[in-house]
Amino acid sequence: REVMSGYRSYLAVPMAAGPQVTGFLVFGRGPADPPFAADDPRQFAGLAARVAGCVLRACRMPKPPPFTAATVVIEAGDVEVAGHCRAAPGQAVGGDWYDVLTLPGDRTGLIIGDAMGHDLSAAAAMMQLRAAAHALAELDLPPAELLRRLDRTTAALGVVTLATCVYAVIDPEHQSCLIAGAGHLPPVFIHPDGTTSAPELPSGLPIGLGTAIYGQISLPLPVGAALALYTDGLVDTRTRTSQQGIEELRAELASGPANGTGPLEKCCDRLVGSLAPRPEDDTTLVLARVRPRPRPVARPPVAL
Repeated sequence: REVMSGYRSYLAVPMAAGPQVTGFLVFGRGPADPPFAADDPRQFAGLAARVAGCVLRACRMPKPPPFTAATVVIEAGDVEVAGHCRAAPGQAVGGDWYDVLTLPGDRTGLIIGDAMGHDLSAAAAMMQLRAAAHALAELDLPPAELLRRLDRTTAALGVVTLATCVYAVIDPEHQSCLIAGAGHLPPVFIHPDGTTSAPELPSGLPIGLGTAIYGQISLPLPVGAALALYTDGLVDTRTRTSQQGIEELRAELASGPANGTGPLEKCCDRLVGSLAPRPEDDTTLVLARVRPRPRPVARPPVAL
């Protein structure tokens, strides 16, 4: 009552996203201000609707990947994904994240990022970056354009960190992958014959500068092939350079069941255990592949 007595008039506007009301925006005016006019609710309704949409999207956002030693398996239409995200020793959370997104046309978006540091400030920056990337992915942007907007959004929000990132869009129907990177380590492709490659992505600065321009490439991802995305905690140690770690990752993938019909979960666990048995940083690995579609059953002709 003491607080409310300092205001002359109030206006409450429902935050409606379609048929769903997510709350109210409440406005107050002090004794020296004129009371709200009859036309004010209509003017504030547009603002309330935009806020309602933001709240609803935030409520529907999937939970961040758990920072545990367990591998998570996700079925996204015709794409199978296994992800492993583990914080640095002594930390409950870190700056790594990944997301699996369902896109129009039965496509699947994969995003993996690494915010600088592995403490609470890095985790806070990671959550802001993740939320912004998730919202931009809902616009169904090409990977290069998503990274460009994420870079500018991060700079505008004043997120005090730099982050590397890779965004890939897998199209099972055309068996292809469109991918772009922002200062991140190259992806590794496991081909159906068991060989591997680590194609260089078009150069792009880390997220957070606000001025970067990104490119993208399209690569085939046929049934039986797989894509590996990872952060530097998997391949880079005090005694091993990133390039050496990538070569070890490729060798492990070539000898494992990531391609074909082998279980991705076991492959993910084996890779993390082999390459980062004593992690020094946040460690994240995501494996994805296009699952074969079941063939239609041929029916015998019916005699008439």
